[in-house]
Amino acid sequence: MALLRDGNNNRTTWIAAGRALTHAKELSKFIVNEEHLRVLELYKLKYRNFFHDMLANKPAAFFYGADDPTVPLNQAAADSSAPEDRSDKILTSTVKELSEESIYAVWEAAQWPHDFDEELRRFTTEERDKLLVLYPGLYRYLEHKDTYHTASGQVFPKNNNGDEMS
Repeated sequence: MALLRDGNNNRTTWIAAGRALTHAKELSKFIVNEEHLRVLELYKLKYRNFFHDMLANKPAAFFYGADDPTVPLNQAAADSSAPEDRSDKILTSTVKELSEESIYAVWEAAQWPHDFDEELRRFTTEERDKLLVLYPGLYRYLEHKDTYHTASGQVFPKNNNGDEMS
């Protein structure tokens, strides 16, 4: 996580992060104690959002290693392998683009498991009734959600079964 915290798109750093994530994934397979598995899941919850943010809302040029997110994609692609001048030496082959393998490792760390055991639940009727006094805004929100749903910026009434009315 520390490798990517600054939002960089440095190829070498991303490869190191990808390797660290792969190593952590392999190590996690050896955790068998139920209490330790629960702690690991808490950390995964925390880090999923971090890794999601590393990929979300990034322009395509970012993944080519472009410093300027507004550079056209073809220009970013060309620049990712353009010769560079370093200490009076011209390097004819440079690779700035992020490796797909390192991007995959970060993407995988951002995913929710398919077999996620959902432990969250909804308010019971009795719990909702208690909300009215201390949390009236939350109570009104839940009542509204029972009556309406939204789609494409519009509010639609539900019928008695909770479905949209035609």
